[in-house]
Amino acid sequence: MPAVCSAIGSSKFEYLAGVTKTGLRGPSNGANAYFTFNLRARPSAIIVKQRETAAAPMQSQQTRKLDLSDAVVLISCVKSKLPYSAAARTLYTSAWFRKVQNIVEASGARWFVLSALYGLVSPDTEIAPYESTLNTLGVAERKAWASRVLDKLLPEVAGEKRVYVCGSTVPGVPRRTATEARN
Repeated sequence: MPAVCSAIGSSKFEYLAGVTKTGLRGPSNGANAYFTFNLRARPSAIIVKQRETAAAPMQSQQTRKLDLSDAVVLISCVKSKLPYSAAARTLYTSAWFRKVQNIVEASGARWFVLSALYGLVSPDTEIAPYESTLNTLGVAERKAWASRVLDKLLPEVAGEKRVYVCGSTVPGVPRRTATEARN
């Protein structure tokens, strides 16, 4: 999550996305960060906000339909993986990853994996298992990772109304999920 927030809050994001950051509520890098942007080319604003818990998309799926139309979903990688190379959609084996993946795929939304090693990965791209984590990287390395992800992400989300980022966290720390960017 800190790497994603760092990328969204960067001047490079503002330049490449054609937006101007007008506000930030909460911590600059965390699950409770709320970014507000003005679009240079359009009069509407992008609001990036954080959902309360990883269970929120699952609970809202049961109580009200989660609207992922015109959205791209980014699902963070997890530690639990198959011991051999596989398509990204099948490589990650945790129950949390599978639940989020099932909800997203049932909605028909386009989605990608945010991999600590490979960056932005299409679900059908075959990748090898790995032990990398963003938690052990220094600030400069995380910023470089975020920059690479952003370079690949921006063309993928052009014209989309929303981007959800579903991220898992370390054991003992509540999961935060679904960063939403709206036009």
